[in-house]
This record gives sequence, structure tokens and C-alpha cells, in this order.
Amino acid sequence: MEKVLGMYWNTANDGLEFHFKFHKIGRDVLDGTRSPTKRELLGIAMSIYDPFGLLANVTVGWKLLLQSLWKLRVQWDEKIPYQLEEQWSMWWRSIQSAKRLSVPRCYSAMLPVAEDIQLHIFVDASSCGYAAVAYLRVRRANKIDDTLVCAKSRCAPLKGMTIPRLELQAAVLGCRLKEPLERCHDFRVDNTTFWSDSKTVILWIRSTNRNFKQFFAYRVT
Repeated sequence: MEKVLGMYWNTANDGLEFHFKFHKIGRDVLDGTRSPTKRELLGIAMSIYDPFGLLANVTVGWKLLLQSLWKLRVQWDEKIPYQLEEQWSMWWRSIQSAKRLSVPRCYSAMLPVAEDIQLHIFVDASSCGYAAVAYLRVRRANKIDDTLVCAKSRCAPLKGMTIPRLELQAAVLGCRLKEPLERCHDFRVDNTTFWSDSKTVILWIRSTNRNFKQFFAYRVT
């Protein structure tokens, strides 16, 4: 096991793994016998290093949990309120399952001889948050490899926002995800496709009438 740029690389199977070390967190919290305080929850969350967003579906859980604690005005050394204990338990179980995750470091063995390389970016939103996920599709003859490349997730603002606005925010996040992917790789992507299930956002983007309010105009552009 080697440590590379903060992540763990298993040289035996050439996979990236997650090994968590929760320093200064009580054993009773790690054993699941006691709910953490707000300070301990932040300490656990900050111990998770995931630069590629491979655990975005897990890390978004602690973001939402911490946001709920701010809404309830919980102090730093107060325990998680009883109404959030189930949410904490579900997230903690997800963290335990992430320890068994191993992501192949190589996108595809066919990459050097690929006939077609496609980048697919999926965006979506809900009342809680929004996210963008990038997949690489490598094709040669009749063989296709689909690989998760990276992902990003965000919580919905505390002040509240409509679903169409959040879907638009997700589309912007997807566009921002594309730029570093194309810049940081030494192979050429033949085609990039963005996927959204929001017809409203798609119509905004395709509209020839640009008489939008400032919020929409900036993000559509």
C-alpha cells in the first residue's frame, strides 16, 4: 500500500482505496455507541480526503447533516439532536462500507488503442442539493469500458431555492467539471455529452431569446 497525493494506492490490484484515520475522536463515537458532537462530526468529515469526488454520494451526507445542525443552532460541543440521530447512523454506515471500496486507477486497458473516447457528464438536483458526475466511455470494436472519473456535490442554500434554479446550478457545476478534465489528461476526448433530466434547464440553454433575469443570464451564459 502506497500513499500518493493523500490517497491510498494498492499496488497489488492497482486500485485507489480509502483508509480513514479519525484522530482525537472518542472510541465510543467510532463504535457507534454514542452520537458525536457538532465538533466531532466536523473532525470526522475533515478526515475524509477525496479529491476526485469518488465518495461524493457519501460525503454529501455529512454536508447535509452539518447544514441541519446549523439550522437548529446546535453549539459545537452539543450532541446531535435525537431527530438527526437516524441520519447520522445512516451516514456512518455508509462510511464503513466505503472502507471496502477500491476504484481502478487505470480508466481502461483499451485507452491507448481506443477507437472512440467519450466523456459523459450527468447533472441532477433535488431540494437538498445538486451534483455532477463524470464518466469516461472507451470503445474499441465491440468492447466498451465505462469508468467513473470524478464527481462534485453541493448542498442547497439555506435560504432556499426552487428546483429549476438548483437544476441550473447543477448544469453549471457540470460545465466546470469538464474544463479541468480536458486540461489535465494527455489523451483527446472525441465527444463530450452533458445529461440533464430537467427540460426547463435544457430549454433555457437552447433559448434564442436571452432576455433573462441576472441570475439565469449569468448561469446560462
